[in-house]
Amino acid sequence: MLEGNVVDKVTKRFESTGWIGRKMVYQNRRGSADKWFFGYGARLVIIEFKRPKKGATLQQSREHARLIERGFRVYVVDTIEKGYALHARLEEIEALA
Repeated sequence: MLEGNVVDKVTKRFESTGWIGRKMVYQNRRGSADKWFFGYGARLVIIEFKRPKKGATLQQSREHARLIERGFRVYVVDTIEKGYALHARLEEIEALA
């Protein structure tokens, strides 16, 4: 399974329920997480997509740590199933709010 297939399927799932998905690219800097999803109520989901069984690079891991230190959550998703499960959990949390 290619990373692009995972990105496409998971993005469609998020966007089908009202999330706005944006590919994030930093200027003059590397390590940005692939997609940032914006939801109602100022909700932000940051996802690093990887090929199955491949983890984040050292540079990406450092950037994730910077974001986590500031209170953001960064998810690493390497399969469509994991992306769908993340989406389902977030939708479940929203339904409880």
